[in-house]
Amino acid sequence: MNHLIARQLFELKTGSSRNAFRLQHELSGLFWRAVAPELERIFDRLAPSDSLIHIDKLEIDLGQLSEEGLLDGKFLPHLSRLLEEAVSKAIREQRRGIQRLSLTEGHFEQWLRFLENGFLPWDGRRPEQDWLKGVKDWLAQSGPAVERLHRLAEHNRQAFQRLVLQHSPEFLVAIVELFTGHKQSILAEASREWQKLPDLSPALLAAIPIAGARRRELLFWERVIWMAIIRRQKISAAQLVERTMADLVAPLRWPAVSQALKEQPEGFDQLTATFEILGKRQSRLSQKEEGQAKKRKAKGPEAGPEKQFEEKAELPDATEAPKEHSKSQPPVVGKGAEPADEVSGPEWGEQAWQLEEGAGPPVEPLPEGTEIFIPNAGIILLHSFLVRFFDVLELLEGSDFQSEETRQKAIHLLHFLATGEESMPEYQLVLPKFLCGMPLNLPLSHQAQFSEEEKEECEGLLEAVIRNWGALGDVSIDSLREGFLQRQGKLSKRDTGWLLQVEQQTLDILLDKLPWGIGIVKLPWMEELLRVEWR
Repeated sequence: MNHLIARQLFELKTGSSRNAFRLQHELSGLFWRAVAPELERIFDRLAPSDSLIHIDKLEIDLGQLSEEGLLDGKFLPHLSRLLEEAVSKAIREQRRGIQRLSLTEGHFEQWLRFLENGFLPWDGRRPEQDWLKGVKDWLAQSGPAVERLHRLAEHNRQAFQRLVLQHSPEFLVAIVELFTGHKQSILAEASREWQKLPDLSPALLAAIPIAGARRRELLFWERVIWMAIIRRQKISAAQLVERTMADLVAPLRWPAVSQALKEQPEGFDQLTATFEILGKRQSRLSQKEEGQAKKRKAKGPEAGPEKQFEEKAELPDATEAPKEHSKSQPPVVGKGAEPADEVSGPEWGEQAWQLEEGAGPPVEPLPEGTEIFIPNAGIILLHSFLVRFFDVLELLEGSDFQSEETRQKAIHLLHFLATGEESMPEYQLVLPKFLCGMPLNLPLSHQAQFSEEEKEECEGLLEAVIRNWGALGDVSIDSLREGFLQRQGKLSKRDTGWLLQVEQQTLDILLDKLPWGIGIVKLPWMEELLRVEWR
């Protein structure tokens, strides 16, 4: 079982300062050899397997100990008894600073904080395969949890974007079903059809000038999530698809899209049916407008007051914006409603899909005292090679990245260098984001696609590291990754700036022969320097 301690402090008072430093050093070693395993055993006994217990602070007074009793570990049984009593009492009395959650509720709390911040809380368990299942289970049984997700998505644009950018269509379908109360299984298929649609024919490409399948996917889910979670519209999947398409494709192009889809082979059932409805609706609207125009022309300039009044009653006041277009009341494009010329999206604008171009919303800097536990902290070893690496891949322009798109590509490449994986959740990208100069709480996609050339350059960089770091000998790329790059670490914002602390292992003796320094890192595009503590 995994247990996490943010900070443990041993306060030891001696009669003389002569041996204080030696005692401190030996006690540190004793902690990792004997105390930490004993803490693990105690917490395993006390922590139920079906819940999470959070304790803000515990203080244990061991009393007076001889130096011999301290260093040979004879105090451990005494520590175990006192600690077990203190933890049991804290849990039993449920005093202030003690929180007990079910596993599913704990999954949800961790996920919600990830949506808000882009990284995991220090006290969160490392996500497992059933993490998102726990999130869905808790949302299904907790009304307050549903409300919290609604409020967060409505008022925090980064959280809304992260919800769209970081999750699979299957997960998003499940969330939409919870909010709408309708089965939404066809949404995933409609999304896949929508992604492929413009590439089918020149006519469809002209009607839907949205470049890139991933961008089209983000557009689709951004609209769906906005209607289901922000606007709380309890409508069917067919209605969601219809309103989404009505929003994303200009009304005058609906008939053309409908006709082009009819000429395609099978495999576009959802959108064919949707655009057939929209196309007929637009045709009726065009006929109505044409009839009104003929009617006005037939009236001529001599129309009497009554006719003029009737004409005004039929037409909206051009000086007054229709209610359907207001941000608080989006237009209804569904059964019994005429389509609007344009449909407003989220009240903060088209930020979710524009993230692919880096047009994200403003972000607040992280406060002093922020501590983030991260994987793959060892990629800091590669910093001396990165400017040349990114330049060869044509991601740079001068001393910065060409665009936010190339910056995000660089972030994903750093993760690939450490792991060889192309798909990764954002909470694993904290250090790559920092090293590429991207605000840590700004969302980015979990998907990346690398060309063979980019993968070969990654392999070449890692081979260059091995070649230049002669002390490694003839090791493989996988050995470099597992031995050094995939280290756990902690990124902290101190009053003196940012600090990276890397987990130490016995292999670290080889760092003494590293031909380049890692104590301070400041790449050209980084706004702040990074201090590193490793060995």
